[in-house]
Amino acid sequence: MIKSSKKSFSESIISKICGS
Repeated sequence: MIKSSKKSFSESIISKICGS
C-alpha cells in the first residue's frame, strides 16, 4: 500500500508539472 501511495504522490507531482 505504501508503494501505491508513493506512486500516487509521484503522479500528483508530474500532473502538477504538466499542468504548469
